[in-house]
Amino acid sequence: MRDREGREDQRNQKDQNNKKNQEVRILLAAVRDHCRVLGPGERFCIWVQGCPFSCPGCIAPSMHNLDGGYLMSADQLAEQILSTEGIEGITISGGEPFLQAGELAALLRQVKEKKNLGVIVYTGFYYERLLELSQIHPEIGQFLELIDLLIDGPYEEAHNFDYGMKGSENQRTILLTDRYQDDLYLYNDPESGRKNELYQSDSQSFLAGVPSKKMELQWKRMIRENGKAEKGEK
Repeated sequence: MRDREGREDQRNQKDQNNKKNQEVRILLAAVRDHCRVLGPGERFCIWVQGCPFSCPGCIAPSMHNLDGGYLMSADQLAEQILSTEGIEGITISGGEPFLQAGELAALLRQVKEKKNLGVIVYTGFYYERLLELSQIHPEIGQFLELIDLLIDGPYEEAHNFDYGMKGSENQRTILLTDRYQDDLYLYNDPESGRKNELYQSDSQSFLAGVPSKKMELQWKRMIRENGKAEKGEK
């Protein structure tokens, strides 16, 4: 009798968790699977919509507006990630991920329950500021606990030295676990170049990765000429 009651309690808890995940919705700018330009290996990359910083020279201005993008349930996005074979991890950029810390934490918890995927996050906040904010907004701390590598700090155009998988030199690579300790050269080595992936459809073009200065100029010219391009780098 007790075993039966225990199983029923577990089923009820699972149903409640599933319902809660379905109610959580994330405001997205774009998602791409098997991306190779925002971290080691093949990654499922998520660009969230909305950013409070508006850094001069930002490489993704179309992702600033909170009225843009589209909503997807955490449950649906988790299912999409889990069904993607051959990926090493997830990279979250934007936009500003920590504007949706609670929603993204709910997503990552659901994914990590079933698959050991690494997590890399780009943010315009400095890590110390996030720790301060987590005292007021605990969901920020919950999100941080699920991240392996944090690339922090706002984009500074004057400190863009055109190398690595980060926008400017002031941005730091902070290991929150040791998972990516052998991969920091991808972000900090002056000899490492920048690579991009271009996704095209009938309605738009989407550039993933941190562009070189030359690519940045070409991309901005493309946007001016056809008005259809959307940028998806950090």
